[in-house]
Amino acid sequence: MAGDGNPQCSRQTHPNLHAMSTQKTPAQTIGPWLKANGMSLGGLTGQDWSALRAAAEILGLYARCDSMAEPLVLSAFRGVVCAMQPKERHLAYHAIAHALDWHNRAEIWERAGLSKLDRIPPCLNGPQRQ
Repeated sequence: MAGDGNPQCSRQTHPNLHAMSTQKTPAQTIGPWLKANGMSLGGLTGQDWSALRAAAEILGLYARCDSMAEPLVLSAFRGVVCAMQPKERHLAYHAIAHALDWHNRAEIWERAGLSKLDRIPPCLNGPQRQ
């Protein structure tokens, strides 16, 4: 327990705690980012929204994870994307560019074991289709 004299258990404040607490999470920024890129979010159900926000967080983790965690993180991404309606999964595909870059979308999608999408509407600020 904290304060029991054991230095391994003492609580310490992370030096960047204030900066981290004021920074928005990927789950908070994915909706506005997709809208700014011309994506319609009107067809999302509550479950789709939750899965999309989870996907954004998982992709943020993927951007920082080590090679040991990578397969698990990709599996988690696949799981939440599969919880979305098939017609809305293109939003999770574009969310890859939110955490990484436009050119990473097809590679990450494939590495996560997700089926190729039939329809990928282009984003306003991204390449036409990858």
